[in-house]
Amino acid sequence: MQRSTGSLVYQSEPHNLLVMLRTFLLLTLFATGLTLSAATTVDGPTLRSHIDGHTITLLFCNLERKSAHFSLTQADDPEVSLFENHIAKHNGFRKCLDLAELTNGRYVLTVKHEGQTYYQVLRVNDQSLWVSQWTS
Repeated sequence: MQRSTGSLVYQSEPHNLLVMLRTFLLLTLFATGLTLSAATTVDGPTLRSHIDGHTITLLFCNLERKSAHFSLTQADDPEVSLFENHIAKHNGFRKCLDLAELTNGRYVLTVKHEGQTYYQVLRVNDQSLWVSQWTS
């Protein structure tokens, strides 16, 4: 098919456009499939924490809508709770915790869900925030 605009003639090739469109759709479906499979192959709840400076964002995916308990305590004295929250009948939970005001030391972020307890150790100092992997 040819189109003319003034002295220029454009020739569009429908076959190339179809190939490009088909490739784009296949890549989109493939990327979506990877995202879904990564979210569904986790043993236990999907639990992540994101660090930005002295702020930690806790992300918890709870598709079963079961109850869960979140807490932040001092590592040396677990009886001193700095943050606590309980959820029930929610698909997920997101909380940003600003740890800049905490004194230098070690803290434990705890999530209790369906009889399992997950821990993450945080080490706070003036310059940085260090975190461990989630363990159960």
